[in-house]
Amino acid sequence: MPLGTSANSVRQGVKKTSQSREARAGLTFPVARMQTKLKQKKVAMRIGGNASIYLAAVAEHVIMHILEAAHEHSSAKGDKTRRLTINDLVQAVRTDPDTARLFADFSFSTHTSVIQPRKVQKIIMTPKDWAALQEKKADKAQSAPPAKKGSGKKKS
Repeated sequence: MPLGTSANSVRQGVKKTSQSREARAGLTFPVARMQTKLKQKKVAMRIGGNASIYLAAVAEHVIMHILEAAHEHSSAKGDKTRRLTINDLVQAVRTDPDTARLFADFSFSTHTSVIQPRKVQKIIMTPKDWAALQEKKADKAQSAPPAKKGSGKKKS
């Protein structure tokens, strides 16, 4: 062997490809992101190397369990849609005792509790612009022709 070469550099063509920690663990959830979040939140002074892998595995298992239960709930209703709604997820969480205990203090937001556009508009606009918009709407309502009074049935 010539000087300055090692046994590893003599082997040509054998190059290992890097593999992420979630791929090595067989997970879908990002292990590196879990590691950084654990460090940012300062859960402990020192965090072990396998802590983020374990956390990602547990989170993935819980989410997978909820999604499977929601899919079963959706297909039991007879829906042929391929999408899960928030109501399917809420029902899946509430029917299983373990996940119901886990999410006991959690408040799910549904489509009925969405902020109405006019409320958002009022928050975004300045008071002067909001007053001008209200005057414009009032003028439009006054200039509109009155609705015809009748029985509501069409005569043919």
